[in-house]
Amino acid sequence: LEKLQPWLATEIALASSDAKTSDLLVDWRGLPTDASLIPGSKLALPIQATRLADKATVKLTLLTSQVTPILNNVPDPNKSLRQEKPVEMPVKAIDGELVVLVPVDLSAPVYDVTVRAELLDPAKKVLATVYAPVRRMAVRMPIVVKLSGPERIEAILDAKKGTMLKIQGTIERLAGVKADVAVALTGLPAGAKADAVTVKADASDFTLNVTLPATVPAGEIKGLKLSGSFAPDAKLPNIRVRSRDVEVTLVVTQAK
Repeated sequence: LEKLQPWLATEIALASSDAKTSDLLVDWRGLPTDASLIPGSKLALPIQATRLADKATVKLTLLTSQVTPILNNVPDPNKSLRQEKPVEMPVKAIDGELVVLVPVDLSAPVYDVTVRAELLDPAKKVLATVYAPVRRMAVRMPIVVKLSGPERIEAILDAKKGTMLKIQGTIERLAGVKADVAVALTGLPAGAKADAVTVKADASDFTLNVTLPATVPAGEIKGLKLSGSFAPDAKLPNIRVRSRDVEVTLVVTQAK
């Protein structure tokens, strides 16, 4: 196990059992090959378990390659992949399901995911432990920000008034997202500002007005990041899924 999946070796405690692992077999039940982790959503993991013991239940537990982020001595709910609730398949049940709560903020592009199945006798003693095949799942963002033009944007600066320029683009919503999306530009120099823009749920195009003061020197303003965000739960407006950044460069020239 340690050679094949080193992260599982640290997560899983192996112990002796009175039963053989062949007494319990577990596999995915129709899980799509392209199943992915979508921030701010739930992912159902369908499981099929077969067992020899007639009176045994099967406890399912989520295991992932994520090093669990901790906040105030408990897993951070906004950053941790976690199981929605305990799952114990009843006696003789073959089909089961474990639901993963996918947080709004995931730092890695992919995670390895498996489910541990434990065969329990009526006294809840573990008779056997097996694992579903490890699946590597990509993180798929539910919103994508796209520029309508190039990432390098020309800005002609008036020596007295400065200038205002427009950044235009579109919001692509995926995975059934129908929420309003707030668009923001960060990294502007002192004195510059970008107006707040909200793209309504039934719209996709946006125009972001950026104002540069006359004091901005000519040259390139690099490192600007354009992004969008939305709240998966309208009752929790401050817990937001943020798109991947789009790098923007402003090329400032003085008006002649």
